[in-house]
Amino acid sequence: MKRIIAAICSILLLMGCAFAAELKAPAGIYADPQTRLIVDAGQNAVFSVNQNGELELFAGKINPVDVYGNSAGGYLNGAALEAQFDTPWDIVPFLSGYIVSDSGNNCLRYISGGKVSTFAGSRVAGLKNGTGSAAAFNCPRGLASDGSTLYVADTLNNCIRAVDKNGIVSTYAGSTTEGYADGERAKALFNAPSGLCWYDGALYVADTGNHCIRKIENGVVSTSREPTVPFMRKAASARAAMPTAGQAPPSLKAPMTWRWTAWAFSLPTPATAPCAGSIARAGYAPSSPPPLLQSPAAWSLSETSFA
Repeated sequence: MKRIIAAICSILLLMGCAFAAELKAPAGIYADPQTRLIVDAGQNAVFSVNQNGELELFAGKINPVDVYGNSAGGYLNGAALEAQFDTPWDIVPFLSGYIVSDSGNNCLRYISGGKVSTFAGSRVAGLKNGTGSAAAFNCPRGLASDGSTLYVADTLNNCIRAVDKNGIVSTYAGSTTEGYADGERAKALFNAPSGLCWYDGALYVADTGNHCIRKIENGVVSTSREPTVPFMRKAASARAAMPTAGQAPPSLKAPMTWRWTAWAFSLPTPATAPCAGSIARAGYAPSSPPPLLQSPAAWSLSETSFA
């Protein structure tokens, strides 16, 4: 049976010890065989990683830092290296470029052809459906795409939004009411969802405030109470099968280092009961299902099993 490994991280990994001095608060990563992009919420910029494992500024102007070492955010469209973001969070390919969730500006930005524009949202926090700037978000974070529709974890609105290729925004699941409820997606409740992943016809949600992973499929939101989790380890154990300090992945000449806690569990294909977590309490339960997650914030999928 084919296994899909999913890692849920409080903070994403830093790719290379040399990067630590340059990255302030990496929040989102996109990678394919040709492109590796890191969204740095602390410097309000997007970096690319070249074949030598070196960081290069991809989009965003890094403003002077304050006494705490934080770069001031801003809002400016135009040439990619002159554009300004405010706490950008995630990035996914969409249309002929990339969408960035600009959480501090409550909007979605679009990077294409060396330029940055605003794809949807008006910078004014709120919950409003509509096209482009007529729509409103409240701290959009996690992103995912099925190829034709963009999904957005609208974190402070406690819901999931959908955006089509024309920039038309609608509410896909949940409402502004904070809570926990499975069922029809329009009636389901979330608590500060922050991470998304599209896989095999379903949307998976890191429901941060509820300490669990939710699944949206065929119009229904569910959470597995007793998931099949044959493989679940803390990152310190899982890292044994991953590149460690001094070792480079085949496509990157830089070591990898995990930050904070990451979990990994296998999803059967077809994924029939892949969700994990419990809203009862947050914590670390290494032996007894359901696994307990504390503020899961991001998803990553790998088709290689650690076992």
